[in-house]
Amino acid sequence: MVILIVLVCVVLVIVLAVSFVPVRFTGSILMQGITKPEGEADIRWGIISFHHTGEEGEIRLINRRIFTVKPGAGDDEDVKETVGEKEEESPQAKEDSEQESQKLTVKKGKQILQIWPVIWPEIKAVLRTITFDRFTCRLRLGFDDAALTGEAYGYFQALKGILTPEERVQMYMEPVFHDEAFRLRAALEFSIRHPVLLLPPVIRLVMNREIRALIKEGKGG
Repeated sequence: MVILIVLVCVVLVIVLAVSFVPVRFTGSILMQGITKPEGEADIRWGIISFHHTGEEGEIRLINRRIFTVKPGAGDDEDVKETVGEKEEESPQAKEDSEQESQKLTVKKGKQILQIWPVIWPEIKAVLRTITFDRFTCRLRLGFDDAALTGEAYGYFQALKGILTPEERVQMYMEPVFHDEAFRLRAALEFSIRHPVLLLPPVIRLVMNREIRALIKEGKGG
C-alpha cells in the first residue's frame, strides 16, 4: 500500500512538473494554399525541443538529436525521378496546381467561417495563456461572395483588437471582394507559461461535434 501511494505521488509530481514547464515557440510561414506551405518552426519544452523546416524535422533531448523525420523519404531512384518530374513541370501545370491549392484553401476557409462563432470563445481562452514576444501577420483573403469576405474581415479585426494592444503584435488584412484569393505571411515568437491551462479549451474544441466533423472531412481529403 505504501509503495502504491509513493508511486502515485511520484506520478502526480511528474505530471504537475511537466504541465507547468513553459513552452516556447518560434516560427514563420508563407502560404498561398494549404497544400503548399513554406516555413520553419522551433518548439522548446524544458529539455525537449523540436525543429522543423520545409525539408525535415528533428526532435532533440538536452540538445542531442534523438529522432529525425524526413517526409517522403524513399529509394534514391524514386527521389531522383520525382525531382526530375518537378523540374519538367510546365509553367501552366504549376499555375494550375497553385490555383487548385488556393481553391481548396478558400473552401476550408468557408467551413471555418461557419463554425467560427463556436470556436471563437475557445480561441480567446487559448490566447489568454499565450505571451507574444513578436507576431507579424499579413493576410490577403477573398471569397466569391462579398458578404463572406466582409464577415471574415470582421472576425480578423476582432482578433486584431484582442492582440494589437501589445506593441509587439502587428496584423494586416487585405480583403478581396468578388474573387477568390489567399496569401498568408506570418512570423511569430511566443511562450506558454502554463501549458496545462490549454487543456480545458482544447478539450472543449475536440469534443464539439462540428469541429470533429470538419476534422474528419479534412482527413477524408
